[in-house]
Amino acid sequence: MNFLIFFAIFTATILLSIVLERVLNSPILVAIVFFGVYLIVVTALFAFGVITDFALAILIVTVYAIIAFITAYIARFIRCLCQRFLGGCCSECPRNENDDLEQEFDQNLGLGSTLNSRHITNIK
Repeated sequence: MNFLIFFAIFTATILLSIVLERVLNSPILVAIVFFGVYLIVVTALFAFGVITDFALAILIVTVYAIIAFITAYIARFIRCLCQRFLGGCCSECPRNENDDLEQEFDQNLGLGSTLNSRHITNIK
């Protein structure tokens, strides 16, 4: 039973670290978030008497945070490879796509390039 719980936490750590890396865009922030959340959970379990060896629990939390960092770093590396080799297929890196949309918006209104769409506030 304990092995199943550790496997479930391990799998959840990997999957959620991929998602959080996508949202936060920083592997170190992903590791910090996981370490903080797991530390709060372990401290609460220790306070209620569920966990008796706090040092071992901190060691396990640190290992899970390292696993989250490595997974997030690998996910970031794969996204960068995708961006580099597939180019326009991936939309991970910030590009000036909004500028193209604003120019198209201006042309559709017949404003040309003299007026930027950010300055138009009341269009109905």
